[in-house]
Amino acid sequence: MHVVMNRFQCLLIIPLSLLCLIVLAGCHYAPAPGLSSGSEQPETVDRNCAYFYFLWGRHAELALNFQEALEVYEKVLICDPEADYIARKIPVLLLRLDRGEEAVTWLNNYLESKPDESGSRMLLAKILIRMGRFNEAAVQYRIVHERNPEDENALLLLSELYMHQGQPIKARKTLLEILKANARSYPARVLLARLYMSLKQYDKALVEYHKTLKMNWSTDLLFEISQVYLHLEQYDKAIKSYG
Repeated sequence: MHVVMNRFQCLLIIPLSLLCLIVLAGCHYAPAPGLSSGSEQPETVDRNCAYFYFLWGRHAELALNFQEALEVYEKVLICDPEADYIARKIPVLLLRLDRGEEAVTWLNNYLESKPDESGSRMLLAKILIRMGRFNEAAVQYRIVHERNPEDENALLLLSELYMHQGQPIKARKTLLEILKANARSYPARVLLARLYMSLKQYDKALVEYHKTLKMNWSTDLLFEISQVYLHLEQYDKAIKSYG
């Protein structure tokens, strides 16, 4: 895709009208994957066609003409079905057009052929959360983690989702899962401390806060620790911790 982008930069100096005359004859429209009407995609890749439509779509996007950009980017994928950079733009444009259900359908179809594309799966989870489909979002976060066990971001977001839903037990279990694999996960420790704080389990919160403070000292953490001491009515410690 880097090669494609370099070609795009070179073509930016050519007027769109001239580009149209050069390449439009070789471009044939058909519905894009995920929004198709069943037509088969071309077996060959037409790079010139893809470059032309990319420039057109980018121009429309920058002008905030999202419907036009969507339609043109779909044509890029007909010219070059492997243009993943463009494929990831389609659901974003659909969201801008308040077409969330279509964005979900697009991403589900895209992920059938690109199951390891974690960025698109994380986007799908975010859209599902926005639509209130929390259980489906949780499934997507789990899939991301299963396919990328060393990346803890999906589990961190999953734990926050559980906390937002008022499911502290699931949130704690998820955070402990992260810490079992990486005991020095700073964000997991912070979230666990805050979770204990919200549950009024102040002694456990203090343990986690102090572990976190050793990893990365900060005034924000000291303030949170002082709040724990205030709840415990240990005012001298609260003053000392923040002073």
